[in-house]
Amino acid sequence: MKHKATRTVVGFGIAAPLLLVLIFSAMRVGTVEMAGVFMMLPAVILASLIVSSNSEATSL
Repeated sequence: MKHKATRTVVGFGIAAPLLLVLIFSAMRVGTVEMAGVFMMLPAVILASLIVSSNSEATSL
């Protein structure tokens, strides 16, 4: 369980800066692109979940 917890922490550590960058760039560009960014967010979250689950499976 401890191993899984560290993996999720690392995943959030990678995802948080990316989200901040996306939000700041969206603020600069405007609302039209912001809608596209927010539509991309679920895909990014799903991709990170898939990657973390794959790395978990290989570590076992």
